[in-house]
Amino acid sequence: MLLKEISPAALEAFITAALAEPSEALVSVELRHLAGAVAPGRGTGGAVCDVDGEGLVYCVGMIPAPQLAAAVTSAAGAVVDAMGPFASARVVKNFAERPVDAAALYGPATDRLGRIVESWDPHGMIRVGHPIPVASV
Repeated sequence: MLLKEISPAALEAFITAALAEPSEALVSVELRHLAGAVAPGRGTGGAVCDVDGEGLVYCVGMIPAPQLAAAVTSAAGAVVDAMGPFASARVVKNFAERPVDAAALYGPATDRLGRIVESWDPHGMIRVGHPIPVASV
């Protein structure tokens, strides 16, 4: 989850969620500060060359037995819910493990990427984890 900012309230919510009992089902709950080369306005190449957010939260859980899936999923969901008020509308593609709207991943570049897909792959032969809608649709 991409955070708009890392405010004192966001830090408090993160610490509370990470230390809550359900989080014991997780291997890791991490808050990363984003800056430097990924800061907005720094990148110059690619469709998404910067990240418009101050922080990134993600959870890691292991499911060595099927009966543990619900606890891990619930624990990660609790962290995501706690951080929801601080979330950005944008999504970092590398951390999007479920289908999301292309505009959340690519922002203003979505339409341009759709035109490129339409031009270079008009029959949809190339399969990707997060499809980009073609511009004519």
